[in-house]
Amino acid sequence: MYLIVPQGLPLVAHSAGFLFMKDYNNPALSINDQIKLLQSRGLIIKDINYAKTVLEKLNYYNFSGYTYIFEDKSNKRTHNFSNNTTFEEIFEVFKYDVQIRQLLFSCISYIEIFMRNIISRNFLDVYNNDPFANYNLMKYNNINNEINKEVERSKEIFINHYKNEYLNYPKISIWIIVEIMSLGTLSKFYSSSEKKITNFDN
Repeated sequence: MYLIVPQGLPLVAHSAGFLFMKDYNNPALSINDQIKLLQSRGLIIKDINYAKTVLEKLNYYNFSGYTYIFEDKSNKRTHNFSNNTTFEEIFEVFKYDVQIRQLLFSCISYIEIFMRNIISRNFLDVYNNDPFANYNLMKYNNINNEINKEVERSKEIFINHYKNEYLNYPKISIWIIVEIMSLGTLSKFYSSSEKKITNFDN
């Protein structure tokens, strides 16, 4: 397996207010060469096979993003590691970061579900339980076009069921629409709606 290794000067350098750029021509290194490169920079690797397994699963460029905090910063950047830095220490930081990301993603997913539900519920409250009201309002015209495109692209079973079972199609109930809207379309829908619809305090 060969991966591109970040090394040398940054791709963009600033000097006296001018911007200088150069071609990216760093060589591709095998896993063994990646190990040797890390060791040449002073990284302690206690278990070579373990390190190889990790690097086979991770892009080296990804892994190297976690090495900066362990580099010797006593002089200009050389990519050399501080004394006694181990491969395992860096990988532990990576795993911790993954756990934090998973936690944040879980929270964001919950907030997204909550937001979609509130928008749908408030919309029905404002428009007297009319699930198709957005199709009759000029301010939603552009958004409806985006929704129709997303409906056509959707592979969701419930969308195909709706298409085949109900004469209302291509009009689709608001509580179904909010489930397939992209976040971008949902944001536009939110921005175009009355305050009563976007009020999350209900």
